Amino acid sequence: MNSGGEEPTIKPNVFNITQLLNSNGEKPGIACIFLSKFDMKKGNIIIWSKSINGAAIDLSNIEFKSLPAGIHAQTDDVVNFVVPKELDVCQTAKTTTYDYGIAYFKQNSFDIIENDNRIDRSKVQMFSLGVIIDVQNVSSDSKKHFYKEIYHAYAANRYSSYLESLLGQWIRQRDLDKFDIFEKFFDENNQGHMAENSVEVFEHSPKERRHLVEYLPYWTRKLGPLIFPLWKASLLQSRILILVPQGESFELCNSLAYCVFLISMLPKNLIGNHVSDEYIKPIFTVSTSDIPFLESFKKGNGYVATTSEEILLYKPEIYDIVVKLTSSSTIEESPEKEVEILTASGEQNKATPLDLEVYEKLILGELQEDASTNATCRHHEVTEPISWLQFLIDGFFLLTTAGYLVAPYHLAKNFKIPRHVSGPEPNNSEIQIAENLVRYFHRRTSNLYNDLKDVIQKSENIDSEQPITIAASFLTKLNLDCFSKQDHQFVKDIALKWFQRSIDISNLPECLGNLC
Repeated sequence: MNSGGEEPTIKPNVFNITQLLNSNGEKPGIACIFLSKFDMKKGNIIIWSKSINGAAIDLSNIEFKSLPAGIHAQTDDVVNFVVPKELDVCQTAKTTTYDYGIAYFKQNSFDIIENDNRIDRSKVQMFSLGVIIDVQNVSSDSKKHFYKEIYHAYAANRYSSYLESLLGQWIRQRDLDKFDIFEKFFDENNQGHMAENSVEVFEHSPKERRHLVEYLPYWTRKLGPLIFPLWKASLLQSRILILVPQGESFELCNSLAYCVFLISMLPKNLIGNHVSDEYIKPIFTVSTSDIPFLESFKKGNGYVATTSEEILLYKPEIYDIVVKLTSSSTIEESPEKEVEILTASGEQNKATPLDLEVYEKLILGELQEDASTNATCRHHEVTEPISWLQFLIDGFFLLTTAGYLVAPYHLAKNFKIPRHVSGPEPNNSEIQIAENLVRYFHRRTSNLYNDLKDVIQKSENIDSEQPITIAASFLTKLNLDCFSKQDHQFVKDIALKWFQRSIDISNLPECLGNLC
C-alpha cells in the first residue's frame, strides 16, 4: 500500500462490465494515423501517414502489422498491434514501452470473383487504415475503478468503427490519391486538439463494434477446460503466442489475447507494491519483423500475442507456450484437431482432471450449456488422465459408500460464480456471462494469493534459504489438483514469483490420512 495511508492511484473495485463498455465513449486523442496498402508489385507499403508534432512514433514495419500474413482471406477485419517506443523514450517510461494501435482492413477481391468468376489482379484493392494512441497521454475517469491498463489496451479500439466508416467513404470517392477525409479526421481528433477540447463530438457516430471482453464466453466454450492452464500461465506471466489459424479473423483472435490479459490481473489493493508486475502484457498481432521486440521479454515478464506466421514457433527462445487454435468455421463440425497448448519444447500442456471437473460442474452452468457427448469427449482429449492413486482412492469411496460420499479433493471450494446483473443490457446474457467469468477468475486469483501468503507468513521462522514444505492435500484448499504434477509445479513457481520463497510439496502417500 502507499505510504501515508493514501489510496492506490487505481482503485480496483469488483470488475464491472458496465464501466468497461461505457468507456467506449471516452475516446483518447490520436498520435498518428496512417494508410497502408498491399501492392501487387511492391507488396505491403505505406501510402500516407500523419503524426502530431514531436511524436516519437516509429512506423517501421507498420505495413506488416496492419496487413499481417493471411488477412487476405478476410473481406474485412480489425487488427490490434503495438508500436515499441524508441529506447530513449522507454528509459523515461518504466511501465510503458509501447503504444497501442489498431487498423481496419478492407479488400474487394471476393467481390471481383463474384462478379467476374475470376480475379483481375489489376482491380484488386487491399487497404488498411490505422491509428496509434500514445497511452502516456490517455486519461480516463474510469481508471478510478480498474487498472488503467485495461483501458490503455483497448484505447485504440474505440476508433475501430470510425476507421471502418472512413475507409469505406474514401474508397467510394474513387480518387485514391486524395486524403482530405483522413486529414480532417486526424485534425479533429489528434491529441493536441483533444487536449484543448475535453470532449470531441462526433456527428453521425457509427455503431460501436463489440468490445473485446464480450468474446470471453465464446473462448471459454471453445477452449473448454484448457481455459484453466491458460489462466495459470498468465498468472506466471509466461510468454504466450496464439497461432491464428488460416482463414480466421484477427479481431477474434486478438480478443482472446485481451481476455487472457484481463483474467490475469492481481488486485492492487490486495498486493500493494509487493508484486511489481500484476498482469501479463497484451501486445496483440506480431510477425517476424517483431522478433527483436519479442526478445526483450524475458521469462516471468511475459506477453500474450497473436501471430499467423508459424515460422515464429521455430524460435523457442521468444515464447514459453503456444496456443494452436482451430478455425471457428469448423469448431461446430467435429474438427480434426482440438485446440492445443504446447510448450516451447513441444510438450503438450493439458488441463488437470480437477480443471475438467470444475469446467463441467461450474463453468458450463454459467455458460448455460449442457455437456453433450461430443463435447465431453473433446474435453477429455485435452485433459490429463487421472493418476492410479486417485483411481484407487475414488474406487475405495465408491465401494465403501456406494457413491454416497466422494473423496475430499473433489470438494475443492470452487465458489459459485456471482450472478449480479450490472451490464447496460441485463437481457444480454453473453455480456453478463463475460462479467461473471472475469470476476470468477479474479476471485480465484485473490484466494490463491491469500492462502499462499498465510502459509508463508506462518513459516517466517524458517530460514529464507530453506524451502517451505506443504502437504499435497493443501492444494485442495488452493482449488488445485493435489495429484497433478503440473499443479505441483505451478504452486512452486507462483510462490517463488509472488513471495520469492521456495516451496516443497510432500508426496501423496504421506498425506493419505488427510485425503481419506
